[in-house]
Amino acid sequence: MTMWNWALLKPLTITYDTHIGEAKHHGYGDALAYWQHPEIKGQIAFWIEWLADEAMATTLLAGSPLERRQIKASLNHLFKIEQPTHRLLKREQGVAELMTHMYQGFREPLSQARLFEWHASLFKADANAEKGRYREHDNPIVLVIGTPHNPQRYLASPPESSVPADYLPEAMEQFIRWFNALHQTETNMQTAFIRAGIVLWYFMQIHPFEDGNGRIARALALTSIAQSVGTLCFLPLSTLLQKDHKNYYQHLTEARNQTDLSDWLRYFVEKLEEAQQYGAKTLDFLMKQWAFSQQFESQWNARQRKAMERMFAAGVEGFQGGMDIRKYKGLMRTSASIALRELTELHEMGALRMRGKGKKARYDLRLPQSGYWPNEFLYPLSHTMKTIIETTRLYIREFGNDDVEVVYAMNSDPQVMKYIAAIETYEQVKAILQKTHETYYQQDTKFGAWAVVSKETHEVVGLCLLKPLEDTGEIEVGYRFLLPHWGKGYATEVAQALVQYGFQTIGLKRIVAITDTQNDASQRVLEKVGLRFERFDYFLERDVKFFAIERLD
Repeated sequence: MTMWNWALLKPLTITYDTHIGEAKHHGYGDALAYWQHPEIKGQIAFWIEWLADEAMATTLLAGSPLERRQIKASLNHLFKIEQPTHRLLKREQGVAELMTHMYQGFREPLSQARLFEWHASLFKADANAEKGRYREHDNPIVLVIGTPHNPQRYLASPPESSVPADYLPEAMEQFIRWFNALHQTETNMQTAFIRAGIVLWYFMQIHPFEDGNGRIARALALTSIAQSVGTLCFLPLSTLLQKDHKNYYQHLTEARNQTDLSDWLRYFVEKLEEAQQYGAKTLDFLMKQWAFSQQFESQWNARQRKAMERMFAAGVEGFQGGMDIRKYKGLMRTSASIALRELTELHEMGALRMRGKGKKARYDLRLPQSGYWPNEFLYPLSHTMKTIIETTRLYIREFGNDDVEVVYAMNSDPQVMKYIAAIETYEQVKAILQKTHETYYQQDTKFGAWAVVSKETHEVVGLCLLKPLEDTGEIEVGYRFLLPHWGKGYATEVAQALVQYGFQTIGLKRIVAITDTQNDASQRVLEKVGLRFERFDYFLERDVKFFAIERLD
């Protein structure tokens, strides 16, 4: 690839190792499908969270930390999600505008007017800045990051090897033509990442603005990837670079005016690969957060909502140390007794998990434990898991997306499945739960298979069912539990509740159950709740005992 070196006024041919990124190329397709899934693209709230995080990180990289709450409020205003409830600060508004321009206009060809618009947005709060125009001097401004006691100096702005101010209009016109020509055709993620690395490096070589070059270069890198693959990708690039800012600036400095970009591109593509994985985890977290809010938000008061927002803001890493009475009291400016009561309420409704007891207890978000790629979604994200029955110690509710793993753990345990059926694979479990959703939940039949959840821990401890028994005309009751929850009396509690539900809620006249002839423990449970042995039979390729109970009118 050849471009003009305006600092040395001669052509510059750059080379690089074409195998960079190949080792992980196989994963790009799955990740891209994840980003493009309609359930994700339709939720602008996910993108606003990402844009807010990227805006925070890119300004931190420039040594200008901003307030995330203000950035998010500005983004919500710009996307017409909600009107601000407080005065918006211009610096936060400016970087939010830059991110919005990038998000909404990533398909548009690059132009000088667009770059000037981005730059003017960044510095709308600075009355003295040279906004929306190229720099007019070559005096260096050193970027300093760190604390007053530990300052760290990085790229001079502009570097000595950057384009002289007199040549900037022509140099940028050439850069813009090169950028647009480069993105005439879409490509795969591996090539997209390499393109983005060259775009960022090339722009930083020119250093066209007095300030803000790095922030605009990173926005251009994300735009480059989006144009290369045909969609804006959920890539927290600045977030990952900010975490590794020393190495980032070191590699960028070493690559200045080089002809072989292999080292720089190897580093940058590696960061993008990390960003890809981190982005998937972040998006998974945001989807869980969204579903979590749909389930619990209506039960929160204003203080509880604010506390949840603070815990969510900690992101994938989690709220450091967990929430406790002292933190809640300080953040919400309330008394210790109110803090204890409201945290207890959040725990009892299932929103928080408690560690410890009493005043020393700490609380963490009780988010689902696992997430899945879109082709593994069993139900729409809007599906609400309805509670069917409540007993003294348990909830019986519909299955949700995040129950696949626990059901698989149960149905693949040889000891649990000894008297029930053959061990099931992960794919079989997904298919069974999908069929349950389509056959029973969507049709609202009042029958089905459901998760059994502990009120104390809010964890799934087993499953149960009340549904037609194949080819018999009978209605069957059934249950099974994870091994650690055997011996707690859950089977009797659930079976009794299901029989009562069948007779009183559905209006059944008869309920049956089948057990392996050797399963003495299950037979004792059935007898405890009133079912009586009727006959021996052969069902699902095994000898079984047939039990039944009839309603007493």
